[in-house]
Amino acid sequence: MLIAEITITMSVMAIKLSLCCLYAQIFPLGWVKQAGILISLIVIAYTIAHILSDILQCIPLAALWDPTITDAKCYPFTEQMTAMGIINILTDIAIFLLPVKPIWSLMVSRSRKWQLSLLLSLGAL
Repeated sequence: MLIAEITITMSVMAIKLSLCCLYAQIFPLGWVKQAGILISLIVIAYTIAHILSDILQCIPLAALWDPTITDAKCYPFTEQMTAMGIINILTDIAIFLLPVKPIWSLMVSRSRKWQLSLLLSLGAL
């Protein structure tokens, strides 16, 4: 279970970092690159914190899978998951909104802007 949580957390980080890099390549604007770097740093810090909290949720760690260990100290996991979920959603929204202004400032037809917006918003589903 612990390995699965760490693997999922690392996978989500890789997806978010790849989207930030994609936007930096597609939209060579200074503020898009800076926002992408800022979002990437937040995602990396969030991932490190999430993995550490997963690993350190019980001391000793074996108490996660061994119910016979009675002197373990485990903290409530719901508060941590709530905080991590909020941060995860906020970074999702930031990544989702990052290309909106550059797309709508392109000199193309309004229908093409809608098409591009819908294409890039498919990841939000």
